[in-house]
Amino acid sequence: MSRVLLETTQPAFWENDAAGRRAIGRIAGILFSAGGLATVPAYRLMESPTPPVAVNLLPLLAFVSGIVCFAVPWDRVRGAWFHLVPALGAAEVGFSVWALGAHGNVVSWFYVFVVVFAALAFRERAALTAHVVFASLALAAPIAYAPESARDNLVRTLVALPTLVVAAAVVAFLRERLELGNDAMRRVAERDPLTGVGNYRTLYERLDRRFALALLDLNDFKQVNEVHGHLEGDRLLRDVGRVLMETVRGQDTVARQGGDEFSVLAPESGPVDALALARRLQRSLRRVRIGDLPLTTSIGYAVFPEHGTTPDALLAHADSALWRSKHESRAAEAS
Repeated sequence: MSRVLLETTQPAFWENDAAGRRAIGRIAGILFSAGGLATVPAYRLMESPTPPVAVNLLPLLAFVSGIVCFAVPWDRVRGAWFHLVPALGAAEVGFSVWALGAHGNVVSWFYVFVVVFAALAFRERAALTAHVVFASLALAAPIAYAPESARDNLVRTLVALPTLVVAAAVVAFLRERLELGNDAMRRVAERDPLTGVGNYRTLYERLDRRFALALLDLNDFKQVNEVHGHLEGDRLLRDVGRVLMETVRGQDTVARQGGDEFSVLAPESGPVDALALARRLQRSLRRVRIGDLPLTTSIGYAVFPEHGTTPDALLAHADSALWRSKHESRAAEAS
């Protein structure tokens, strides 16, 4: 299998996943809406004979932001726009703290929502750090604009800042572990466990663009197992997988069909390229030894779209060519 790893593009693991982008947008909507809902009973219990207009407007502002997040088609929005979500969240929390005055500490803990979303949504450490710093500055702002309670605000900030940093770090760590686990499971699902090359699933999923497909069968492999044992047969298969990976191009895909059958998928290759590939593979595989003898192989190939326009048709054509090659090889040995 070609050495293809999971592409790690920022802002996060969902960048090229439409469903993931929509899910991140919904999470933003939930956080905004939950914040607005949570403040309603607290505002009503504030000790003030005439609650400011902000008490009624702030929950509405959060709800509207949440509705907008639910309505935005995130799967069609550029990734850079996702940065507006935590920035807007920090700005709304900061505005609420300012508008509520002495009661501002009631909503200041919502900065945790901001950094949790940023840690979930952004893989790049610099982007996450920037959002945590912005939220921290907004948290500390009352120290500057409310000098009458500067000491209390300083104490509150010194207690809350480590909470923001730890929350962001824990969520980022858990997200990274999850991504690595998913990536490892994806690679395991696409690899043949014995040889380390791709498996049949890998091959089938990539039969959707112009390419040459070569199928290989190891001649007399059954006798290797019968004469030398299955451990030697496994060693031979591993050597074949290694040689194939060393022979193909970086963009080519090597897969094991099962047993002693392998395949090579070569993008941007026509009939002439396919024939050259087959001969190159046969020469390289002769480096693999069965005792004192070089390994011989039978190869059949098909080219898209000349030999078929569906995976099944291409596999059938290549398989037919493979067995013709094997029959001709046996006939030559008999004569």
